[in-house]
Amino acid sequence: MKSFTFLANALSLAWLVDITTAQANQNALLRGPVFPAPSHPDTSKAVQAARKAFPKVLDEALSTGLLDNSTTSFSINVFSTSDNKTLLSHHFEAPGLNGSLPSGSLDDDTIYRIGSLSKLFTVYTLLAKNGFADFHQPITKYIPELAAADTNSSLNDVQWSDITVEALASQMAGITRDYGIEDLANLQTLNATATGLPTESNAPVCGFGPGFLKPCDRKEYIAGLLSQTPLTSTYNTPIYSNAGFVLLSLVIESITNQSFSAAFHTAILQPLNMSRTSVIAPNDTNIIIPGGLEQSDFLPDLGVEDPAGSFFSTPSDLITLGRSILQSAILPSALTRRWIQPHATTSHALHLVGAPWEIFRQSIPISSTTNTTRLVDLYTKSGDIPNYASALALDTDHNIGFSILAAGSQTTNNRGVLASLIANTWVPALEAAAREEANATYIGTYTDTKTNTTLEITTDADRPGLNVATFIANGVNFKDSILAFNDVTPEQAAAAGVEVSIRLYPSGLSEGELVGFRAVVEILPYSPASLLAPFDTWGDAWLTVDGTTYGAVGIDDFVFKLGGAGKTGTREAVEVLPRVLREGAGRVVKGA
Repeated sequence: MKSFTFLANALSLAWLVDITTAQANQNALLRGPVFPAPSHPDTSKAVQAARKAFPKVLDEALSTGLLDNSTTSFSINVFSTSDNKTLLSHHFEAPGLNGSLPSGSLDDDTIYRIGSLSKLFTVYTLLAKNGFADFHQPITKYIPELAAADTNSSLNDVQWSDITVEALASQMAGITRDYGIEDLANLQTLNATATGLPTESNAPVCGFGPGFLKPCDRKEYIAGLLSQTPLTSTYNTPIYSNAGFVLLSLVIESITNQSFSAAFHTAILQPLNMSRTSVIAPNDTNIIIPGGLEQSDFLPDLGVEDPAGSFFSTPSDLITLGRSILQSAILPSALTRRWIQPHATTSHALHLVGAPWEIFRQSIPISSTTNTTRLVDLYTKSGDIPNYASALALDTDHNIGFSILAAGSQTTNNRGVLASLIANTWVPALEAAAREEANATYIGTYTDTKTNTTLEITTDADRPGLNVATFIANGVNFKDSILAFNDVTPEQAAAAGVEVSIRLYPSGLSEGELVGFRAVVEILPYSPASLLAPFDTWGDAWLTVDGTTYGAVGIDDFVFKLGGAGKTGTREAVEVLPRVLREGAGRVVKGA
């Protein structure tokens, strides 16, 4: 059987003749970073340039009205988890919000309401307490009031036994968005007849919004949910539901035998020392209250809906939260990686859904000198409550995050604009920083004179990852060997104008001084087996990993050994091991 090394069918003469149909000379990618995350981004020229330029970006957005410059204050931070440094901290005090800061100024310890960003804390509490052990269990196991509520009518009644804990956390339960939140039936000024609505309604007796309702307790809330029809079948499509996170908090109470507040405190707040984050309104003066305490919606308690959207936090505590996730400070690393994954797609190709992540896929240039782009996933959770908006975003490719807290009249708009301005400035800067550090760490010529083995590692401004420009293995040009594995001679490849490309990408595996990479081996330019969408498989690099092995070791498996840190703190690679060459003959010393 021929080796399946490449991103197309095994190379053949007929395929080479058809090279005129080739697509652009691009490299296929594995999902994830193309270079290791920078270990000291603060020293990067690209990051320093971004830090210098970003205040001007904000000033322009404020001066042109893209950002509300009068009635909305905000706090933003960009932070690294590689070196625990804050790359940017900025606070804007809106001139039209005089009297909104009882302490007199806005800083990283000012308390905002964070709305639905609370949901991230709720899922984090569940995972910290019991991992994924309960994720695939039906919620009727933990909420007995729902266990007897199933009927034969899937159109009129929620089939509660079909809903899992995961479905709640990932917005896939198909249940109502809310019960008793901003319901028009409680709006005393509404003329139902004039709007075409019937005069009879089953108005909520508890909740939040018009009518000055009292917060719902558990019994009232579940009774309200049982009176409502399903929105869609479970696991059919993601539909945003605050009610799902109320139920998730009840699951947590059942699992932990604690109140939700107590479970949250012991699972998250206490180990992370987040003393300025709370479920209910704090008794504090360093708060922001646009319009005054009573008008700002700072005080109202959502009752049983607190775990869905009622928390309070600060810029500094959100940095702590983000770092704890990226650094697996509470969860095991494997559990964190499982958590930071999509659970569902949406109708938008670049928007995915996690638990409870709102995932935005950002297309960024792989360098400042090319239009070639790749996708970076930003794992985000945002929140909105009257007069407040928030967001926390994590970029696992570069080990950074950013937070946004806003208060005032245009919070949702400002939050969205700020998130885009930050992402468009800082994510490309960190990509450039990763490339800078990769150049300093890995490029060079590695040679073993005893075995006549040489590898030349380079980078290219218009290409992703590390390039294996030269690969001589035991005196043999290994790129020619790759052609031979597929019954093609170097002369045939040259005549067709194609060549072997070997590019290395981080595998996410490391141990001490050793760092693992996987190669994507390609013939470029690429000619796909099918030129027609949707079954053109160009770019499906994940299908080919470990596709060609020798003695059960992939030819795409590489490990670098790092030496001591230089003046900037960056460690330089001193050896490389293509593991298919085995330990003795394969370990090649840099600059030997």
